[in-house]
Amino acid sequence: MLRRTALTLALLLMVTGCTAATGGPGPAPDATGAPGTTSPGTTTPGTNAPDNTSPGTDGTTPPPIAPQPSWPALPPVPDGAQRQEVGLLAGTGYYVDIFADRLELHAASTGAEARKVATIPVSYPHAQTWTHLRDGSLALIVTPYQVGPGGALYRIDLGSGKVTDLGAMVGPTFRLSTTVSSDNRYLAAKLSGYNAPLDLIDLQTGKRAALQAEAVPMGAVWSPAGSVAAARAAEPDSGLPAQVGSQYWDGGTHIDLMNAARILADPHPGPSGITHLRPPQALALVDGPVWSPDGNWLAVSAGTILPVGTGPGGGSQFEAHEIWLVEAATNRWLRLGDAPEEQRLTDWPAEANDRIK
Repeated sequence: MLRRTALTLALLLMVTGCTAATGGPGPAPDATGAPGTTSPGTTTPGTNAPDNTSPGTDGTTPPPIAPQPSWPALPPVPDGAQRQEVGLLAGTGYYVDIFADRLELHAASTGAEARKVATIPVSYPHAQTWTHLRDGSLALIVTPYQVGPGGALYRIDLGSGKVTDLGAMVGPTFRLSTTVSSDNRYLAAKLSGYNAPLDLIDLQTGKRAALQAEAVPMGAVWSPAGSVAAARAAEPDSGLPAQVGSQYWDGGTHIDLMNAARILADPHPGPSGITHLRPPQALALVDGPVWSPDGNWLAVSAGTILPVGTGPGGGSQFEAHEIWLVEAATNRWLRLGDAPEEQRLTDWPAEANDRIK
């Protein structure tokens, strides 16, 4: 039985998958365990190697843990700028220097001078969400600190440095997480704030749609084929998703499948692009979903969810009791078995292959 407690901070900045959410100006959370900027002009040194010699609680020495990749040495921060690390990609460290009127994206690698990749015009206090795309580019969502519309989406080619402006964002507040389709065409972006929508964006055309109908979708996962995203969602008045502080939630009543190509082809997207996969009995879906390798099935954990505290420091705790499988094309649900203790549902369970034969 898996138990997890999630708490929020006054200002929550998240990192999910290959997505780094950072803010500017000011120190940013570190997406890779890289050295963290403490103030303009200074960067804290570090190797990202964990302490392999600290005694365990039982008096023994734990086995060594392989050190994580370390960042290359970075040049001094320019006068009038602040620095934030974006992430490590194939041994190259990407970082951004934040000026009053622009962002300068740089690349640094061991044994070579840092080079400027691109300049992005931004002239207001903002939060940044960087997402690595599989074609050798980065997607950047910039949103203002204040609650309200504004901000923009950019695509930066890391080879040529070309910056493509994909249009203004219309979300109500900070972006928390983004995921990219396996065909590298679509971006799903979840907004913070209660009942905030999940946005689907075509990275080739900039076309987008905000999905917030009768259900509230959580973070999306893309099918192996690329154009369909699956997410836990909650029926109105179901008591789910349970609020975690004021930022994000755990738990859902069903799974929504969102066909990005179909939704974005319709200027007024409706239910034609969304399929609701509802279980045969009332369930609180607390983890997943994850896709099968062939893209025909999904696995999701069901259990219980309880609030922990109230107000800005409030949170939720969930326990995963069982794993269910659902066939995407038919909405056929099968109970796989009990959920492993203290283990997240991050991959398709190997034992599920025999169950769906």
